[in-house]
Amino acid sequence: MKKRISGLLALLFFTALLPGRGLFDGGSPGVLILAADGFGYNYFDLKEGLERRGIEVATVAPGKVIRSCSNREPRPVEADYVIGEFPPGDFKKWDALIIPSGGHHELLGRMELTRKFISDAWDKHLIIGGICTGEAVLARCAGLLDGVTVARNGFFYKELSEAGALMSYDRVHFDRGILTGSNGGGRNSGGYELAPTEPFIERLVLALSES
Repeated sequence: MKKRISGLLALLFFTALLPGRGLFDGGSPGVLILAADGFGYNYFDLKEGLERRGIEVATVAPGKVIRSCSNREPRPVEADYVIGEFPPGDFKKWDALIIPSGGHHELLGRMELTRKFISDAWDKHLIIGGICTGEAVLARCAGLLDGVTVARNGFFYKELSEAGALMSYDRVHFDRGILTGSNGGGRNSGGYELAPTEPFIERLVLALSES
């Protein structure tokens, strides 16, 4: 009997992970991915991983077409939204805003337009996330990480500390609506493939199911 019950629970769990099934009582959630020129291939892993779980994904960027990082084969992406044209009322259609890894962090972090967009999303109660270099972008949004515990990031420890963040040794950490994932390898030492992408997606799915 116990084996039959355990098998049934496992079946229900994996069925819930299929697109459009069970895990989200209020319907399929939606995630915005914020990217810019120089975004890393981590973008594709995040997008495809979320879509496999039945989550709607849209890309928002400073321009209509953005270029991928220069150290791999070019894979330009056409954005669904341009930041400057994003209708404020559309935030209610989305549940999270995620920033993937890549060299685009420098551009995103210094643009007032993108920092304001992140702050606006936070004010509208979206989950805000950053993985690897995406954490650095969050650190540049005034007050966003103050007192928030984040995944420790060896590349941006100083920036995160100066932003008031507290460090966790977890590879992925969720605190007060902020989801962070620690760094991957450097350009010549594993790159984005060492970033905790799958655990990051799994924790985001859990947060979305609880929200």
